Amino acid sequence: MKNSKPFPCPAWLGVEFLTAQELRACRTLFLGQGEGLTLTVIDLARLQAELLVPGQTLLAASLDRAEQDRFASFSFPKRQLEWLGGRLAAKHAALSLLAREAGHLPGYRELVVEPDPAGRPHLTRQGGTNATLPAISISHSHGYAGALAVHGPSCGLDLQQVTPRLLTVQDRFASREEVVILRAAPSLAGLGEAALLTLLWSAKESLRKAMACEPLLGFTELTLAHLEVQRGSGLVGLFSCRRPAMTLGPVFLVLRDHFALALTAQPPTSQNTT
Repeated sequence: MKNSKPFPCPAWLGVEFLTAQELRACRTLFLGQGEGLTLTVIDLARLQAELLVPGQTLLAASLDRAEQDRFASFSFPKRQLEWLGGRLAAKHAALSLLAREAGHLPGYRELVVEPDPAGRPHLTRQGGTNATLPAISISHSHGYAGALAVHGPSCGLDLQQVTPRLLTVQDRFASREEVVILRAAPSLAGLGEAALLTLLWSAKESLRKAMACEPLLGFTELTLAHLEVQRGSGLVGLFSCRRPAMTLGPVFLVLRDHFALALTAQPPTSQNTT
């Protein structure tokens, strides 16, 4: 089924942090042979340029009244742009999934991104049931906003620019054993410490977003146990958790163009308890 209500401005969509092969590997990793996963990344500079066009109708076409009010409430343009980019990416990713299915396809204003009780973004649909809506996760970093949409109970996405600042807080999220595992990965050979730590941070952040538990998982509660190549496309990180009775899904990891990207989706059988 084709989307009869196209995205208002596709020019700033489709930033390819993942190749088609890597995206297929993600779907296989999380869903077997399923197709219920999409990733959308937006170039915020191009989005900002669109907002400056006189007479543009982007906000009215994409956001409902409450979302428009929320957009206007931000004092700083940077925060305003990041928030908008994340919501537009989430709506596009979700609608890309829904467009493959039978039934009425909601418009962009009809699909609303709201915080759940724990503050995580989730989708609601005006005037209809929420039962078939995908789980979403949103991330933004240094000029990009991304969103992951998955047919499943939860997912996590994290996009991070490689930065040396993580070297100063390494002891807060990384153990020596984890760094040894990263250094031993053939596909990461020759990379600097900042890149390796950013990849680990991004992986753990994606898991923290995906696990719907209170209190939120701490970085040191998650431990990298193993890294493996996923069919020649990216890396797969396997993690353990200090909390009992908690099952962690694998994390798909990519380093590209000075950015780390981490995606995860929780299996339906996960029991997330505190």
